[in-house]
Amino acid sequence: MESPLKYDFNHTFNMSHPSLKWSNTPNAIHYNTNGLEVFMDKGTDFWRKTYYKPTLIKNNGHFLYQEILKDEKVCIETKFRLNSVNQFDQAGLLIHYNNEYWLKCGIEYCDGKFGLSCVNTNQFSDWSTNEYLTNQLTIQVYKLNNDIVVEAKVDEQWQFVRICHLSSEISNASNVKVGVYCCSPTEKGGSVVFEYLNIRSVEDYAHKN
Repeated sequence: MESPLKYDFNHTFNMSHPSLKWSNTPNAIHYNTNGLEVFMDKGTDFWRKTYYKPTLIKNNGHFLYQEILKDEKVCIETKFRLNSVNQFDQAGLLIHYNNEYWLKCGIEYCDGKFGLSCVNTNQFSDWSTNEYLTNQLTIQVYKLNNDIVVEAKVDEQWQFVRICHLSSEISNASNVKVGVYCCSPTEKGGSVVFEYLNIRSVEDYAHKN
């Protein structure tokens, strides 16, 4: 007999959920039949040290999360629509150990175009992005202990985006926060609608293509 899944969380955002918590609660949020609508506050972001002069360290993005054990193997999935207005408006999934070790992935609006974006931070942030033709995305992240696999759904097929590593084993974190995030680094006005959040236990990841 198979043992029950440790994590089998599937919440449709037509109302709030008692196990989900906000980090930096937005000033304006609405739950309705379309999902959770968030209006992003000005100057919100997740970034650490790399590239910008003077040094940019931001950890004040809007983040709705559930806390799980650090060493668990899970897959986190969401579907959302980003209504971008300003440069660098962004939304998606976030895995957050602490302010020095985290990963965000989703859609980011940059130079008038949408991008399929991923930022991995091991004390210093890196950023990879590919042009993406729409403001709607279904995305999932496999957290296999400290290894990460990112996939996006394109034409109803999961497409591999990135493999990377979070070096959180050198941090003191025993738990990790996982969930949906959104930011508006420049000006307010952008918004996002999240349809659902799914967190489920997995054994491993296998390439599908």
